Amino acid sequence: MPYRRIAPYSAAAAGLWAAAEAGAGYAAATSLQRLLTLGGPVLAAVALAVIAGVVLWLRKRR
Repeated sequence: MPYRRIAPYSAAAAGLWAAAEAGAGYAAATSLQRLLTLGGPVLAAVALAVIAGVVLWLRKRR
């Protein structure tokens, strides 16, 4: 398909996609803020536990 024929559809789709992403981000901002406030310390603890587990596994493997 020639570029000149598909370009307007591609530009329209890009605009719609950007608007949908921006709308979803705006709608989820308050939920994300609350989740990070309450779940941030839990997420940090889980991340540290995973990192420690990987380090121990790598040391044991040698």
